[in-house]
Amino acid sequence: MGKQVDWNDIPDPRQSGDLPDGIYMLGVETITKKPSGSGKLMYEGIVRVVEPVAFAGAPLYENFVIGNDTDPQADDPRTLKESTGLKILKTIFVACGMPLARDLDVMAQQATGQRFLASIYTKVEPPMNKDGTVNAYAGRKKNAMGRMWRVGERPVGLASTPPVAGPVAGAPNNGAPTQTVPSPFTGEQVPIAEFAAHVAAHSRK
Repeated sequence: MGKQVDWNDIPDPRQSGDLPDGIYMLGVETITKKPSGSGKLMYEGIVRVVEPVAFAGAPLYENFVIGNDTDPQADDPRTLKESTGLKILKTIFVACGMPLARDLDVMAQQATGQRFLASIYTKVEPPMNKDGTVNAYAGRKKNAMGRMWRVGERPVGLASTPPVAGPVAGAPNNGAPTQTVPSPFTGEQVPIAEFAAHVAAHSRK
């Protein structure tokens, strides 16, 4: 007889797009060199949530395409300089506090286990991938990383709405107080109802 499992006790795995907007502490699981679907130089990254603990272990998948159509293996230094994927990788390495070595494979290997902070927002998958191939997941929701920081430079927090407090005499908003949270970007107090849009707007800068 095989192993008996009560499936009601097994948590459902988190799917891409399940994370609410906010700032997370992330840990690098792997960054692995792998050709893109069109044969371009690419690094495939897997990072997982460390905090908030309620979402610990949730994965984020990112493909960092380095090559382009005319220089798929990025042999020309100009290709490296213009690569969006390489710029994002550098941002991750710096946010992890890693010394920048010239060997990209060494950097990718040393990134394993490193931690950093990133703003996470939800986007809809585009029709085409970054390497120009058709995106099989077009139209699906996906969590994406925006701005990044070193651990300790920003507080970890979600853009979720806490329970609404009861009416307060003389308060605006039809008697209900306007609840705010501090912006991790500007330090100003942002209304709860506007926080998700605030995080998304600053994450894309």
